[in-house]
Amino acid sequence: MQANDDYILLLTKQVSGQITAEESEQLNVWLAQSPDHEQVARQFRQVWEKTGGYGKTFEPDLDLAFGQLQQRIRVKERLPVKIVPIGRQLWRIAAAMALVLASVWAFDRYAAPETRSVSASNEDKRLINLPDGSRVWLRQHAEIRYPVQFRGSERHVYLRGEAYFEIARDPAHPFL
Repeated sequence: MQANDDYILLLTKQVSGQITAEESEQLNVWLAQSPDHEQVARQFRQVWEKTGGYGKTFEPDLDLAFGQLQQRIRVKERLPVKIVPIGRQLWRIAAAMALVLASVWAFDRYAAPETRSVSASNEDKRLINLPDGSRVWLRQHAEIRYPVQFRGSERHVYLRGEAYFEIARDPAHPFL
């Protein structure tokens, strides 16, 4: 069985006079199947009659449309070009580079603290006094790295090997 859209197409052919005998027979069988089908056909014919004077004619004027497009292109081509002097661009580039270099210098100077590295390679023990007053005894072949000045909320050191620590008490700045 065909979908209702197919029968609408057959109704269109019938009212326009372009239906074949075979299609007409198919449409009649469908109309006889249900009173609803007959009602759909009746409504379709009414709409067809009321819109019968409407003609689907669309004949675009391609030459006119192409001419309008070319006119819009010509208008866009005539827009003034903004010329920025090269000196102004160079100043902008130089200012950006200066800002980047100053940022790198400041980060290197202030963000990464200067560190000291001490090792006890051939000695049996070695005493190190840290900047916060803590003391460290390194064992043979041990190495410690610590900042010249502790900054921030924690005191960090790096140890490789064995050591004994005597930590200066400072609850606000834990020792790690």
